[in-house]
Amino acid sequence: MKVKKLTERNADSLKPPTGLTESGKPKLTAYYRDSELRGFALRVSAAGGRTWVVEYSLHGRQRSHVIGKRELFTADVARREARKLLGDVSHGIDLLERKGEAADAAAERRGALTFGELYDQWLEKGGKRGEGGKEKKSAAHDRSARKKFASFENKRAREITTEQIESILTGLKDTPIAANRALALIKTVCRWGERKHHLESDPAKGIERPYDEAYRIVDPPTPDELDAFYAALDAHSDQTGANAIRLVLWTGSRLREILWAKWRDIDLVNATLHKRETKSGPVIVPLNRLALDLLCEMKRTATSEWVFPSRTAHDRPRWDVDNVWHPVRKAIGRDTMTVHDHRHWFATTLLNKGGIPTHLIAPLLGHRSSAITSRYAHLQVGTLRVETERAMLALAPPAPRKLIAPPTSKRGRKAVAR
Repeated sequence: MKVKKLTERNADSLKPPTGLTESGKPKLTAYYRDSELRGFALRVSAAGGRTWVVEYSLHGRQRSHVIGKRELFTADVARREARKLLGDVSHGIDLLERKGEAADAAAERRGALTFGELYDQWLEKGGKRGEGGKEKKSAAHDRSARKKFASFENKRAREITTEQIESILTGLKDTPIAANRALALIKTVCRWGERKHHLESDPAKGIERPYDEAYRIVDPPTPDELDAFYAALDAHSDQTGANAIRLVLWTGSRLREILWAKWRDIDLVNATLHKRETKSGPVIVPLNRLALDLLCEMKRTATSEWVFPSRTAHDRPRWDVDNVWHPVRKAIGRDTMTVHDHRHWFATTLLNKGGIPTHLIAPLLGHRSSAITSRYAHLQVGTLRVETERAMLALAPPAPRKLIAPPTSKRGRKAVAR
């Protein structure tokens, strides 16, 4: 049935079908076809439902394609959509075939990996293993870092957008270095996913590092802070965790290097610590008297192969010391300080009090280059002043000479020796 033009006014007033079909069955639908745009129609069901459709003929076959429900599209919007679809038909595109392809793609997306599944596969096949099948040194960090992308866990990996990733990075603005590391991590995961055809494209590609990294200068402790630091450690109920913090300070080690050390890695006779897993590879460092005495005391009561076993299972290493560190840093008045900052204390003390140059401090910290160590070992103003004063002696002008006048008589004449 044709109408002059389908409009907002008549779209709701066109009547549902009445009567019977030629076979004697009730009519279920009525088509009201627009006389101005051929192929544009409104389908009205016997129950009153209304749907905008496009009717077309392609390769001798009559086809019908649904635009959408009446309540979702105004007459003008439906007309524009019909005109565009009919234009596609004029170029030989079968709307029904395209719809089927879209449905297949949607089904494929429904069966695609979630981001959590993609991350698991990357950890197992791409991120966890390095060259020769050995576990990467950063594997443990990569496993824990996924919590930054918790909102993606159950989301289809192919549906993640650049804007969603940028939103997560914006949420990490208070920890800019962590945000930059999170971007580097998700870029790695997405590149791997694209290479393995789990992703059609890399949504992280083109996202620039969001924040500049300003490396902090951690001031060494004042005598009062150091007294409060040790008093807070001594007073804490978890002395095992307190010992881990003491060793981080006394050895300049990373927290994981201490927590994941085994007794086989410690030579109490030769006073050395063998760090088997560091960012720069295995390294053996000397143990000073403070660290050695503490480890000897701990060894007497050790019951696990781990120096710091988990509090729940002695066959695993301890994961963190947050329960100890948070009250300790509060006691010394440094609420933003981290356990890692003790490496700054260690390196700065060696440089300023011990006079040890950065190229010798570097291997103690596990650095490949002393350039990295310079971010940890900071010369203090007092040290610079002493050294500058000492050096400037070589550049000082000569001392003024004292001119000794010859002796004179009372009358002002020169005294002549007789």
